[in-house]
Amino acid sequence: MTKITHEMAKQAYIVAPKVHNNEIDMKSGKKIIYDNSGMTEGSAEYYIRNIRCLMNGQKYVHYMNVDDTEYFLTQILNDHGENSFKKALCAVKQHIEFKKSRNKSSNVEKLYKELIKKHNIEDATLINVSEEDNIEEPKDSNMEQ
Repeated sequence: MTKITHEMAKQAYIVAPKVHNNEIDMKSGKKIIYDNSGMTEGSAEYYIRNIRCLMNGQKYVHYMNVDDTEYFLTQILNDHGENSFKKALCAVKQHIEFKKSRNKSSNVEKLYKELIKKHNIEDATLINVSEEDNIEEPKDSNMEQ
């Protein structure tokens, strides 16, 4: 398996909003990420889905490393403002809860706690984001790490 590099993650962040906004379809997005970074199309799809979940404030279920998660959160704050950042943090919180519900630890819990403290965000303010459109658990958990 090929390790997902930061450059691959950056490419995913460039493409994911275009898929999110229906400017391109998922298949095209995966191919663009693969062509520009070498990330496999399977991993590209997971990253696109995760980034879309961050942007929507919805639970994501696929693995992302801490550095990539922090990069995406920072980009969302810089590109879309504080409300979108809070929605993305809500998605991270839901991801942490999802992992805990399966008796697994989350690699981003420490990051989440650091960011809500750094940005002086009350954890309770993140509860208002709806979970009704969360994606389902993946059927195939074989992803590059």
